[in-house]
This record gives sequence, structure tokens and C-alpha cells, in this order.
Amino acid sequence: MSIEFLSTEPCCWQRASDIQLEPTVRDWLLDESSLTAKLRSLPGSFAVELIGQTAASPFANERSKFPQQTLFVVREVLLTLDERPFVFARSVFPISAADRHNLNLGELGTQSLGQSLFNQPDLTRSTFEVTQLPLNHGINEINQHFYQQKGPLWGRRSLFETQGQSVLVSEFFLSPVPIY
Repeated sequence: MSIEFLSTEPCCWQRASDIQLEPTVRDWLLDESSLTAKLRSLPGSFAVELIGQTAASPFANERSKFPQQTLFVVREVLLTLDERPFVFARSVFPISAADRHNLNLGELGTQSLGQSLFNQPDLTRSTFEVTQLPLNHGINEINQHFYQQKGPLWGRRSLFETQGQSVLVSEFFLSPVPIY
């Protein structure tokens, strides 16, 4: 299946503290360590499959996280284990962050964004917002294509700040993640 870039649509985000989560779901959604490292700790060969990265207009609820910015880059990837998608990730950051040398955001390609961010000594992360995607959401359709399973999918997002730059990272957990 060829996944269309910018295949997501807005969803309804809530503060994680406002939602009662099962312990297993909580362990994945609210884990503040690197998701890349967590996936690499599972059996299988980890890889990043780049769906696309380009200058684009983010959704209004994403843009609101960057009150002083007007030009953005949107990046969508699949995080895979043994070529099976585990996570659909969407990142939004100002074009100025793409040019920041130490972050290498403009040249990531199939490298992990998380690995780049978690290597920054001044990295801070906002509290998590979470969502449960409706069955007709584009990411749920991707999940159904790969795993022939219907059901609401969990997602999380947080804002990373480093070197005076901000990166909004949204991660949507597909069926193989052990929270379902």
C-alpha cells in the first residue's frame, strides 16, 4: 500500500490528566522516554519509513502551538519493526528549526526524529495530550489496511523544545503495539 502524504486529518486532543487510562495504555501513552528507544527494545529490526516531509500548512490545532511562526515543515513517517508498521508519526516544526545545524531536521530522511531530539542536552517536553481516533479517521484506515482490524486507535502528542526551537510530535499507535 502506498500511503498518501498528509494523510491525516485533525483530531480531538485532550490533556492526558483528564482521561482515565488502563495501566498498559498509560505505560505507552505517557512514557516520557524516547519512543524510538522503546520500539528498539522490542524484538525485530527497527526502521523509519518516510512518507513525506515538506513545507506545508499545519492544522489549526497544531499551528496554535507556535503563536509566533508562519512557515512550517510537516513530516509523516511509519515506525516499523520487521517492516510492520507500529506507529504513524506526524511532526510539525517551523522552517527555522529545519535549518538548525545540530537538529538536522531538514535532512532526517529515514533517520529517527526522536533520536535527534533526545540527543539534545537542553531538551524539554510538554505534558501529553491524547486522543482516540474514530473508525473513519485516515490513520485508522491505514491500520485496517495492514492489520484488517477495526477499532479506535490511541494517539499522543507533545511539544519538544531545544535550542530555542519547538517541534510538535504526534504519535498514533497501530494494532501491533501491546496496548490493544
